[in-house]
Amino acid sequence: PRRIHTHSYIDRRQWNEKKIFLKCVLAVSILIWIVIELMPVKSTFKDEFQIYEDNGSYLGTKNTYYVLSPSGTLVGWGSNDYDRVGGILPWYPYFARKVIAKDVTAFSCGASVVMYADCDGNLWGWGTNKGLLFAEKTTKKVKILDDVIDVSVGFNHAAAIKSDGSLWTWGQNIQGNLGNYSKDEEDGMIINGGQYYPPQKVMENVKQVKIIDGITFAITTDSDLYAWGFGDILGPTLVAHRVADIAYLGEGTLYQYLSLDGSVSVLNTFSICSPNNNITIADNVSSIFTGGIVKNDNSMWLWGSDSHNSTYYKYLDGVSMAVDAEHYVTESGKLKYHSITDTLPAIPRSLNSVVPMLREFIIALFILYWIMCIVSRCQIRNRFSLSGNVCQQKELKD
Repeated sequence: PRRIHTHSYIDRRQWNEKKIFLKCVLAVSILIWIVIELMPVKSTFKDEFQIYEDNGSYLGTKNTYYVLSPSGTLVGWGSNDYDRVGGILPWYPYFARKVIAKDVTAFSCGASVVMYADCDGNLWGWGTNKGLLFAEKTTKKVKILDDVIDVSVGFNHAAAIKSDGSLWTWGQNIQGNLGNYSKDEEDGMIINGGQYYPPQKVMENVKQVKIIDGITFAITTDSDLYAWGFGDILGPTLVAHRVADIAYLGEGTLYQYLSLDGSVSVLNTFSICSPNNNITIADNVSSIFTGGIVKNDNSMWLWGSDSHNSTYYKYLDGVSMAVDAEHYVTESGKLKYHSITDTLPAIPRSLNSVVPMLREFIIALFILYWIMCIVSRCQIRNRFSLSGNVCQQKELKD
C-alpha cells in the first residue's frame, strides 16, 4: 500500500499560505509606492525641501545630488568620486539613493569635502581634503566644530556661522579667502606653502554664508551683503543692502543678488565699485540659482547673451525652485535632475518618496520572501528524505 506523508503535505500547505501572504504584502507595498509617487505634493511640504548639486565637471566627474527633507533627512545619489556620497559604490543611481544623515539643519558640498550641521549644532564632514577636516582622507564623518547653524564649503576653504551669529573661516588663504585682510600670495607666487589655517572669527551678526568660486559672501541680520576673497578685497566689504540671497550669474565675474522686494541686481566682482553694479535686471523674482532665476509665476529664466547684450530669457514654466537649468523642482513637486548615464533621461521623481523609507521596506520584504523560499524548501526536502529513510527501515524490518 502507498504511504501518504501527512506532515509533509501540511508543511507545503503552510508554506504556500505564507508565500501568498508575503506576495500580497509586497504587491500592496508597491501599490502604495505608486500612489505616493503620483500624489500631489503639498505646497507647504514642498517649500521646506532644499536641493543641492555638486557639479563635478571641473573635476572630470559626474554630478552628485542631495536633497534635505523637512524632517532633516539628507539623501544623496550620483557620483561618489571624492567620497561625496560615502559608502562603497562608485556611483549611486536614484533607486539606490543613500540616506547620508538625519537631524540635519544645514548642508554644503565642496569640491572634495562634504559638511553638514546637525540639530545639536555639531558640524560634521568627510572627504579627501584633510586641511578642511583636520583629519586624513576619510569616508567616515569627523567632527569639526560645535554650535554651528550654517556652513558653506569651497575649493580649499570653508565658512560656518555659529548660533551667536559669529562667522568663522578656515582653510587656505591664497586669495584672501578667509577674510582676515591678508593673503598668501605675492607677485603671483604662493607664499607660506599654501598652508591651511585653523578656524578664526571674522564677522558678527551673520545669518547666511555662501562660498562661490572661492569668493565668500555673507549676509548679516540687517540683510547687508559683504564679500571678500578676490582682487584687493581681502576682508569683509559691504557691497549691497536689503539682500535675501546671492548666486553666480555668468561671464566669469558676474553675480546676482535677490533683494527683499523681489528684485534682482547684478554684481561684477571685477570692478566692485563700478557704477554698473547694483543695477536692477529683473523683478517679481521668488528665488535665484546659478545662471538664472525663478519668478513669482513659477517661470524659469536663464541668463544668456547675443551679439548685442546679455539678459534673461524664459526657459520653462511650472518651476518651484532650481539649482540649475536641469536640476529643479516642478510646481507639482516633481524632482528633475541630470541623468547619470547621459544617454537615458532621468525620470522626474516626487518629493513625497525621495526619502527611501518605503523602498527599504519593499527590499526587506523581497529578501525575506526569498530567504523563506530557500529555508522552507530545504526543510521540506530534509523531511522527505528523513521520512523516506524511516519507511525503508520499516519495510526492511517487516
